[in-house]
Amino acid sequence: SQMSFYLIFNHNVTDRAMLEQHGQRTMAALMHYGAKVFVNAQAQNDMEDNSDHSILVMEFESEETAIQWYDTPEIQAIINLRIGATAGWSGGPLIL
Repeated sequence: SQMSFYLIFNHNVTDRAMLEQHGQRTMAALMHYGAKVFVNAQAQNDMEDNSDHSILVMEFESEETAIQWYDTPEIQAIINLRIGATAGWSGGPLIL
């Protein structure tokens, strides 16, 4: 059977309101592509540095589907919201 494809977003959050606006629009586009959120961890006061942190792992049926989702006008239009609201790392694939 084909393995799923995962994208990971691991960020310190500098503007929570902006990131939440991005997240709402991201979820609508995810559902259209049959993807789902595998991990959504929000830590606004972690045990070591009190930073506002976000880890998101999204599961797609294939790498091609993930790329198609990322390249949609809906996602391209809001990437700057995420970039403006966070400092961190985004990437893939993660094979689980």
